Amino acid sequence: MPTGVKKSFLSVLFLLALASLVVGATLDEEIKHYLNSGETYTATNVTVDGAAYALVKVGNVESFVFNSSFEPVREDAVVAQVVDAYVQVQYEQMAPINTASIRSAYESINTSIRGTCLGDKLNGGVEYFVTNTGALNYILIRFQCSLRPKQCVALDHINLTVNDVRSSMKVVDDSLTGLEAAVATKKPTDVYDNLGRVNRAATALQANYSLLSSDYTTIAYGTGGESGFVYAFGTTYNCNVSSALSSSFTNLISLTSASNPFDVPTMLSRIKSATDLRYGPAQVRKVYDEEMVRLLESKALRDKVSSNFSSLGLVLSFLPGKYVQLESKFAAIANATNVATAQQLATAFQAERGTFDTLLTLYQTLLFDYNASKAALSSATSKIALAATKYGSTDSRVQDLRKEQLNLTTRLTLLENDLKTGKTLTSQQFKDVAGSGEALALRAAELKPMEAQLDFLLIGGVILVVAIVAGVIWYARKRKTEYGLSQ
Repeated sequence: MPTGVKKSFLSVLFLLALASLVVGATLDEEIKHYLNSGETYTATNVTVDGAAYALVKVGNVESFVFNSSFEPVREDAVVAQVVDAYVQVQYEQMAPINTASIRSAYESINTSIRGTCLGDKLNGGVEYFVTNTGALNYILIRFQCSLRPKQCVALDHINLTVNDVRSSMKVVDDSLTGLEAAVATKKPTDVYDNLGRVNRAATALQANYSLLSSDYTTIAYGTGGESGFVYAFGTTYNCNVSSALSSSFTNLISLTSASNPFDVPTMLSRIKSATDLRYGPAQVRKVYDEEMVRLLESKALRDKVSSNFSSLGLVLSFLPGKYVQLESKFAAIANATNVATAQQLATAFQAERGTFDTLLTLYQTLLFDYNASKAALSSATSKIALAATKYGSTDSRVQDLRKEQLNLTTRLTLLENDLKTGKTLTSQQFKDVAGSGEALALRAAELKPMEAQLDFLLIGGVILVVAIVAGVIWYARKRKTEYGLSQ
């Protein structure tokens, strides 16, 4: 990958990393502060009075409510409204309760008990028996308690059990009517309240009817040697627990046995507990993550400045230690026990970071002048070397130039040492070196031969020219002589 493209790619990655750390940018980014390691969450969006909320479950347990700004809601009244809306959403996603089947099961029981056992006050059945206290059978039992102790007890008891059966049947009937209305209007709390009442009343009705059946059997058929009064209740009535009736009870109780999946008081308690427990640590984590963004920015600046100077052959040896100090200040935030302490530690980190970033920003501005000073010194060095080649290294002027070059090199080395150790410098210091280097390079380039050297060269040149001319004349004469002889 070309260097320029690689740097651009890395820059994009860094920006994406920063974007992912912006606190509160999404519910995902906010909720992470409230989760422990390994925990996951689901959220259900609801609307209350036109405002958007999210009810969050952690580990399938209702735990938090967040508003549209992704802030935890801590007002009990608002949380209660959100929970109600959440329950409504969940309920409407469920299969509806089959009230027709429940009603059919109950009507089977009602028909059986009223038609074959209770009867009425005029025609027979338990209602007729307990109401007509002047009937012969009733009187015989009442006044023969010494002879019929079990039936006498059953007589007293049946008056109570028949009332219990009536009461249970009324509760079932009323609750079933309430259930049907709640299902029709889609009111989940009322649905499960009435469903529970139907179930409890049906269970009580089965138990009460079993007691009534026992009393009926004792009176009608006798027990323990006591003769029965089989016609006391009328020939067409009996309170036996038939298999059909038993099956109807089982069916009704089964159909109404579903527990309420929306235990609102428990939900509210869980949400309050989880929010109170985790709110403080979450705020500490938010402070930590906010400062993490700043730390990454400082790290990017550090890497940039370090890389730039390294490309010029200078390693800023103070940077690792300085950055470790900065990281130490940052790491302390994670150990804060409350948000106030976290904010104090964040302030200390920011102060340290301010000093760190200020120095690196300064070094970045020094980079151009530092590079210019190195280039100027390098140019001067090259020009002086060329002068030494032309005029000799013993030339006093060359020696003077080299002394200045050495002094300038020392100045730049001292400045580089200051850079390595993190000292505060100015651009002017490097501009001075660059200016001196440029001037030195110019002097070396414009260096002329000394006067004695010029005379020697001039004489040598004249001699060379004379020699060439003499040679040409000799050659011409020779050629002429040779030509004459040949004639």
